[in-house]
Amino acid sequence: MAVTLGQVAQQMAIPASTTLYTQAVSMQGANAVQVSFVILTLGGSSGLTPTVEGSNDLENWSNAAVCSAIASAGYQIPVISSGAFTAIAWQYVRLKLAAGSGGTIITSAIISTAAL
Repeated sequence: MAVTLGQVAQQMAIPASTTLYTQAVSMQGANAVQVSFVILTLGGSSGLTPTVEGSNDLENWSNAAVCSAIASAGYQIPVISSGAFTAIAWQYVRLKLAAGSGGTIITSAIISTAAL
């Protein structure tokens, strides 16, 4: 089982009520991903809703897996691991990161891929 690890966001600032996307990661024949996050909320409580998206051409993206929303209040720094998602049928994956209506979110994210 080959495993690759890629940091796709490092101290990415996501303003309230905004959606941003990370760089794409090649699956290189893998069919499973695990996503890990560290988030910090600035200026009140907010949340982050991450979605794993998949693409075969880096232009057309589809939802591959929706992660649980991550809530953060004040200046907490929760470390979140959303678990593994299998049966990923695309050549590339990326994260769609949607911030809630509270304060700005600062996040770091890692995508691990594996052939299971």
